[in-house]
Amino acid sequence: MYKIQAPPEWGIEPVPSSHRILGFLDYFALWSSLGVGLLAFPLTLVDKTDNGFADIYSAAVSGQNLVPRATSGG
Repeated sequence: MYKIQAPPEWGIEPVPSSHRILGFLDYFALWSSLGVGLLAFPLTLVDKTDNGFADIYSAAVSGQNLVPRATSGG
């Protein structure tokens, strides 16, 4: 059986403030990835919504083919 040991009292040292500098490429990567993500999210929603309507339409047409007398056209 394993015995649980207490964690050591020492921890990690934070990064010194002199090393916490973001350069141009860092900001460019952050903002461009945000832009790409904000563009991709609505495109994904439109794509998934389109698939949902296509599935519903396909099910309705299949249902009409299975029971041709139940069409709404009369």
